[in-house]
Amino acid sequence: MKISKQLSKKIIVPFLILLTAFTFCEIAAAASPGKLHLKPPRKKVRVVRKPGEWIYSRIPSPGNNYDELKYDVRVSVSEGETFAKCTLFTTKERDDLITAPYVRFLYTNGVEFAMVEFSNATFWSNGGVIRTTVKLPGLPHHYYIACGYGYYKDTMYSHMQGGPEETIVDASTGKILHRGPIKNARKFVVDIKDDKDIIQAGKTYYVRIVDHSSMSTTDVSENVSLNYKVFNSGTGRLLSSMEDVQDVNLRLRFSGNYLLMMQVGRDSDVEWRTMKQITVLPAFEQTDDPAYLGSLIPNDSVSCGLRKDHHQLRDGRTDTTLGEEVVSGHLTGSHRTNIWGIIGRAVNYDRGFFGYMVGVNLKLNMPYLLEIKYTEDMPRTFSFLVGSGMYTPGIHTGHTMGQPEPRYFMEQIKFPLNDKEATVKFIVWAGLEEVRNGFYVGVVDPGSLSAPFSRKPLLLEISLNEFQTIGIPRIRRTFPIEYQRYTWVEPEDALPKDDIRFSPLINSVFYGLNSVAPAVLSWNAHGTANNSILFKSPRYRQQIRSLIDGTEYETDKTEDSNKRYDYWDEYLKWSNQLKLNVFPRIEYGGSDDLPEKAHGVKSDGEPAVPYVRPSTGKSLSDSVDITYPEALEDANNLISEGVLNIKEEYKDILKQLIIRRRANFLLTSYSENAINLFEKETKTKLKGEFLKQKRLDIIARFQPQYRKWYQLKLMNFLEKLHATYEEILETDTGPLIYYHWRRSGMPFENVYFETLQNWNTKMKNIRKLPFEGFPLPNINEDDLTNAVGEWSTTEEGLFLDIASSNSILCEVPVYGKLASNSGKYINMFERNGKLAVKIAPAIHSTSRIYLKPKSRSYYAGETFYHPRQYIMYEPVSIMSVANPTYLSFEQASPVCFPYADYARRFFMNFLSLPDIPMEEVTQNSQAKGLIVKMGTLNSKTYVAIINKDFLPVIDAKIFLPVLNANQIRQLVNNKDDIPFFVQEKGVTFNISLDSVELKALLLTSAEN
Repeated sequence: MKISKQLSKKIIVPFLILLTAFTFCEIAAAASPGKLHLKPPRKKVRVVRKPGEWIYSRIPSPGNNYDELKYDVRVSVSEGETFAKCTLFTTKERDDLITAPYVRFLYTNGVEFAMVEFSNATFWSNGGVIRTTVKLPGLPHHYYIACGYGYYKDTMYSHMQGGPEETIVDASTGKILHRGPIKNARKFVVDIKDDKDIIQAGKTYYVRIVDHSSMSTTDVSENVSLNYKVFNSGTGRLLSSMEDVQDVNLRLRFSGNYLLMMQVGRDSDVEWRTMKQITVLPAFEQTDDPAYLGSLIPNDSVSCGLRKDHHQLRDGRTDTTLGEEVVSGHLTGSHRTNIWGIIGRAVNYDRGFFGYMVGVNLKLNMPYLLEIKYTEDMPRTFSFLVGSGMYTPGIHTGHTMGQPEPRYFMEQIKFPLNDKEATVKFIVWAGLEEVRNGFYVGVVDPGSLSAPFSRKPLLLEISLNEFQTIGIPRIRRTFPIEYQRYTWVEPEDALPKDDIRFSPLINSVFYGLNSVAPAVLSWNAHGTANNSILFKSPRYRQQIRSLIDGTEYETDKTEDSNKRYDYWDEYLKWSNQLKLNVFPRIEYGGSDDLPEKAHGVKSDGEPAVPYVRPSTGKSLSDSVDITYPEALEDANNLISEGVLNIKEEYKDILKQLIIRRRANFLLTSYSENAINLFEKETKTKLKGEFLKQKRLDIIARFQPQYRKWYQLKLMNFLEKLHATYEEILETDTGPLIYYHWRRSGMPFENVYFETLQNWNTKMKNIRKLPFEGFPLPNINEDDLTNAVGEWSTTEEGLFLDIASSNSILCEVPVYGKLASNSGKYINMFERNGKLAVKIAPAIHSTSRIYLKPKSRSYYAGETFYHPRQYIMYEPVSIMSVANPTYLSFEQASPVCFPYADYARRFFMNFLSLPDIPMEEVTQNSQAKGLIVKMGTLNSKTYVAIINKDFLPVIDAKIFLPVLNANQIRQLVNNKDDIPFFVQEKGVTFNISLDSVELKALLLTSAEN
């Protein structure tokens, strides 16, 4: 059969197009984003032998993923002398730090006979080359070459750091023998008392050579000696050194970062060597005065209204011509203004910002006290940013809407204005960006649509002070530890954003907290900032990444979890030293070892929405179906990894395990396994033969029963995890603390915030109304209590009746006036005399600052506070209606209370009271509305006096029904006894309280 040319073209051309498209699709599929194949590490290095010369090319350092340093070592013999020429090739990484890179020459038994130091300083890895040449004492027939560093810090990935580490190469063959921690020939030779990396100024760091007489199995002779050198790790300057000693007593008097290099040996042979980075912090001094923050010296100051101030001003605003979310530093955002005869600077555009670079000669990892003066002339909203997004506090003056974010409709609380200058003070830390450029201290206007009752922020002065000493609040306790109360702060991330390991610990002590709650597992180890968990778990795998032409790729190789920095050990070590309790916080949603079938399923049969990690772009299944036995096994193994191998002395400071239900991690699952169990255990017959039909029947007829059944399964799951935790610790820690809701802030739709669907359909029209017509919800106590068990589009209700076990204590989220004053709501969560409260303001912010040369903008004001003493309004109110044992504060940043003295004042009084039942004592009109509570422990009467009013109380007359009183004294900041009058039914005395203040008193009787 013949086919015409036109017809053949009509057939062949489309076919060729189709074939071409198919081929292109195959090529595109092959080239689609995937994991970059990474060649296995070399087992040998190239060795070039020439007469009298040996060259070892490109010896790799131990490496942190793609951050490998390369070393060339050239050994040559000339005129009877032996020389080593060593070259270090650094990698061009963004903000990676190297401390003390070196090359060591070792005998084959590991004993060092020579060492080449490239530098004793900490410097940036910028792609440069460093060379040095030294004379060697001679070469044995066989020897090893070790190339390494004292410390390597990858500031982009917090888990990728550590040291000292090295690579050891056999000089004869070029074979790589070891890549990891520095190898010491005789680790037992030296004893370092309290082997700490961080000490306080004036403390003694003691090192000694141990007695060899009991070590007859070793060949170490008694004439070995100890040599040491202390360098400033920033500059590399030699500060102190000593040779041929048996012990070392270092008393570092000034705060800063130091490198300690020690070695033990005979003649030219080194038996043992170590390198330690030591951070020396300002000395602590106990204080009874909450207002005393320590001995300070000024570092820098900015007068915001000064026309020609030498500090660099950066301001800008949103560029509405390009969209509401575009923040530009090219547009001005502020202007100078006059108030009360003082020149200040104010934001003069909607969602504008301004800020200054503050700080001179800042030291890495050192604390500073930041003070910002502002005006309390009218209601204003201040969204602050301090450092490179390190601290993001915010305050409302005169009133509070709780949170400047459109979907939230918080209550408005009108706090009095003082019509004076006011100052926020908080402790901040100099990270890498701050050391380079200073602190960026900026303020943002959240915008008239987000904060309709507020005027724009106005600042007068910014000051930065250095700590010579840090005033630490002294907490008065005269009762057993089993009657102790606890307070802590829960930051969003596992670690501070500036990667300072110990700032949350020192900050906690500074503010007067007695506990920390580190996120041992934050965001199920897939958070944006850290991408890791605090301990070295192989259950959460990190892919090795590679930089190619400035672009980062994820490879097909998995990093060794043992090389991760052990932040968990760091937390425990410092908590133990600072006498802080530790409440490990777990946000579990299944590790990488959890079988795919054990991940959660939504009610529509679809898997839970995966989390996409920005640094890699990979979708991660972060959810778990607790009806599968594999889920319990996986979670138990995770807890065992975190607790089982810690040092024995750390187990004493571990308190209750905290489980937080985050995102979709512990969602109610509608899997086939869960539905079959529901039918079996509840004897419910669902309609339909297929799984989809059964899901529809559950939604139509049995949704409340199914949800309650699944939540009971969840509670049983949590109880088993807690049992595992206590079994490992071999102690009874008390009830597991469980925080149920996913959202930050008050997690109640239609009570404290609108549903997203409701907002998008009709509530946006509210923004078209005048501000004076802005509606606030009329919330009552029943709305609040009923919302606890309600299920909404974003939150799963909590069935408190099935969470009644004494082994689980559900945290009650509190924010605002209604919740913090509602005993009915708060006491719903009390179990067996214990109550756990989380002060949980909404923390998402639309306020942003753009900083050059950063390509992205930073959110500011992510955690909002009330002004001045009202910062503790919620906890003071809670004390008036309830008796909390555990009090935690949620923050988007590390510990940061803008009004340090008022925060300290509350914590010192709260923690000075024992955790005992306290009954309210009715007062007459002479007490002016004060709330008085008292309880007895071991014949001692503890008294809490609470003023939650916005006005101070002067000389109120208090009555206590206590007979035979012998002494009354304040437990905080007053050493003098309080005079009192004895009456027939008790005692009376006068006392004054500031507005929104808690005072703790101790009353002893004559028989005591």
